Amino acid sequence: MLEHAFREFAPFAAGPIEADGNDPPFRILIVDDDITTLGILRLVAGRIGNCECEIESSPQAALARCQADPPDLLVVDHVMPEMTGLTLVNSLRADPRTSSLACIAITGLHDPVLAELLRERGVIRVFFKPLDIAAFRSEILLVRATLRTRQSREALGHG
Repeated sequence: MLEHAFREFAPFAAGPIEADGNDPPFRILIVDDDITTLGILRLVAGRIGNCECEIESSPQAALARCQADPPDLLVVDHVMPEMTGLTLVNSLRADPRTSSLACIAITGLHDPVLAELLRERGVIRVFFKPLDIAAFRSEILLVRATLRTRQSREALGHG
């Protein structure tokens, strides 16, 4: 099933976009309880140059991973067992180690109130399923560019 999804969506994932070879890899953690969705999102994000893309099917495990070693970007589904994406984001925001972690949310619930709650918690973008793959890929590129620019400015003392 997953192999079929890879073949079906591979043309939309596009080829790698090169990044400056001096930059450390941009680390993405994708959290979703659906294995097919995880595979598709990993394929899309993993084809962006200089990105390390990890997946997690458990929001509890994702929370522990983020607290131990925060990624550059967290992509989180909302509807999951154990805890919702909103609960995961709230937990991350309450922890000083992860309070400013960049987050993108994905949900099959077309609920504008939920989307607003996620944005109020600092989620950069909320995508509704079915996912617009090109927009998702573009958002990752935008987040990476923004974070790299911020890091460069801080290194130069222009924080």
